[in-house]
Amino acid sequence: MDTIKTNYHHYTDVKGLKINGTAVTSTAAELNILDGVVSTTAEVDQFVLTGEIADISTAGSSWVVSPYAGTIEKIYTVIDGAITGGDAAITFEIDGTAVTDAGITIAHSGSGAGVVDSSEPTAKNSVDAGGAIEIITDGGSTNTVKAVVALVMQRS
Repeated sequence: MDTIKTNYHHYTDVKGLKINGTAVTSTAAELNILDGVVSTTAEVDQFVLTGEIADISTAGSSWVVSPYAGTIEKIYTVIDGAITGGDAAITFEIDGTAVTDAGITIAHSGSGAGVVDSSEPTAKNSVDAGGAIEIITDGGSTNTVKAVVALVMQRS
């Protein structure tokens, strides 16, 4: 930056900008992208991965790949119909290790299209960029019902 003009002074040969003692390292283009954003710093670093279980009533696995290194902060599931015969247990693994406190039980009692369940993992919930997260259903229910899974990730 060569020159800064203010209402009161004209400065030349400016080498940097500090606001309240903190160096501004963003470009003007980067600052303009953030103009009007009402998110916290943590929210800016969040991203959401979505996966699908074609039939929660059939035991099996599906996977989702994380494009960034991050930590699973919260997991949501939503189903597209009612299950019967028993509850469906959904668990999550990274590299064959169970994600702590990530399990979700989709109860057959009161189930139906649009029912949302969630969990908040507490440990073993970090994934590398390009790493896979396994979504596992125990097949404990009956009826063919699809579930969509949303994993709220915090970029690391």
